[in-house]
Amino acid sequence: MRAHKVLQIALLLLPSFGIAQIATAGQIGCRQEQRASVDHPNLQFVVVAAPDAIKQWKTRPVVAFDGFDAVKYGFTRAEFYRWYVPVPGREDFDGTTSSKDRLALAIRVVNSGGERWFELTARQKETEDQLYIQPLDANDASENREDTGERSGSGPKPDEMAGWINIQLATPDAGLPLFILKYQHSDLEVYSASSLENKLLVDLRTSTPQTVNSVSCRSFESIGGACSGRDEAYEASDTLQCQWDAKASDFRCTMTTPYGSPYAQRRAQEDFYLLSNKPGSPTSASAEEVQSLRDLAFLIRNNNTNQTEGVPLSDLGSTAMLAHFKDLLPHADVFVFASPGAGEMWNAHLSLVTIDADGKFDVQAIPKWGIAGEETDEYKTNEHKDIVPIKAGDLCCNDKFVPIGAGDAYRTHVLEQRPGFRAFDAILTAGSEKSNPVHVVYWVGLEVADGKLVANAVRLAGESWMYGGCGQEYTEGTARFIRRKAGVAEATIGVQGPFNPESSTAFPPDYPTEGPNCVWTDFLHWKAGAGFRVRKVGEDCKALHENIKISDDGSLTAAAKK
Repeated sequence: MRAHKVLQIALLLLPSFGIAQIATAGQIGCRQEQRASVDHPNLQFVVVAAPDAIKQWKTRPVVAFDGFDAVKYGFTRAEFYRWYVPVPGREDFDGTTSSKDRLALAIRVVNSGGERWFELTARQKETEDQLYIQPLDANDASENREDTGERSGSGPKPDEMAGWINIQLATPDAGLPLFILKYQHSDLEVYSASSLENKLLVDLRTSTPQTVNSVSCRSFESIGGACSGRDEAYEASDTLQCQWDAKASDFRCTMTTPYGSPYAQRRAQEDFYLLSNKPGSPTSASAEEVQSLRDLAFLIRNNNTNQTEGVPLSDLGSTAMLAHFKDLLPHADVFVFASPGAGEMWNAHLSLVTIDADGKFDVQAIPKWGIAGEETDEYKTNEHKDIVPIKAGDLCCNDKFVPIGAGDAYRTHVLEQRPGFRAFDAILTAGSEKSNPVHVVYWVGLEVADGKLVANAVRLAGESWMYGGCGQEYTEGTARFIRRKAGVAEATIGVQGPFNPESSTAFPPDYPTEGPNCVWTDFLHWKAGAGFRVRKVGEDCKALHENIKISDDGSLTAAAKK
């Protein structure tokens, strides 16, 4: 890597002059505990031509970079003049728990023929908060002092703005005029405190500097007992890590997000390029990998693959074939596939695929419902109350994010098979590579009715925890026992609703609802032409809820009481 030359000339009229702050070039991201986002800043650089304005800027602290190709970029040196100014209406803020200033920044580019000046502004006054600034925290300020040479005592002393903003080359190529401006501000509200760290990308490769993108890293802390603050504190966060890709001349990023709910336990991943906003294939992808469910089904039907488990698909993620029937529907192959499902609980997305003798392909989602009364265990939402169930015919989650399910494993057992009907159970083990995986038990049924397939699934048991609001968590409603009737898809099932087995209350355990919180007994059966149905056959309002554990083969046991 070419060494970066830093301008160290003591210029007249400059009260302080810092050397360029260089950190780990080529990487952008947020710490694991921070909430990441990528924003397109509503900021712009405008030309500064007025002599008085330029004279005023020259009195501000400056940090400079040089060694750029004048033929390629039109300048050899770039200087960043930094300051802060009060924000109207925020003068009474203390500047510590809440910011009261905004960043003021000018860039001077210089070549042998002269200079040009540019000033950073907000396109609209309403977006000025993108420039809010206050002194960096101790760790970042310490990083700045080391970067500016104060550690060795050589070169100019760091100026006063070194404790407010960190400016560094964005890539390992010291001749590429792409910069990261790192600054932060805090906001204290009645029931929460947050700190927003901005990493603004500034590109000087064009005739006018451009703010091409901004990475925001937010830290949040709930204060007091308000439920709204607790709810936000419980939300899972997006993560972001970007690495410079010299071949693409762009940052290649991986972002993960809760999949389907702010409180989802499963995560999804998106790979993209930061500057161009183009999609990027996962780092593990290869040209030989199957791209779609259609491709996978045809490969299996034509005996062109032995890979039927953990197949990474570009839209569904890690996918497994649960069943393949060649004699259920006349002149057609019928498949059931499982892939990671969206929603708060650990779950599977079940896909029904048919390929007829002429090669006509059809796919639909298999509708599901929960034995404890839930309509479905699978949904997508970006807002707490905007829940969108996944229904038959939906191609779940067909967006930029792909669910992460590499640790998912499935086991199946035949429940019933007869002409025109098949039923089996499917046990999902999520996090199979971990010491404490989570299990889910499904029953899946397929029936030929009037020449068409009727498909239905029911979630009988699971080990997921759910967020109940106001800082409370509960295990999901689940079967307590499953007593199968031999040879048919019928069972007597004991059921309980959500509760907290780790409650500090001596008796009874914490429940999400008031009342007796009874346990009950259902009779589960398949209704011709419709799907699985239950009939309630008993209730016990004195029995305690139990902490149900599920084995890899789907057996249910009650954990020993502590």
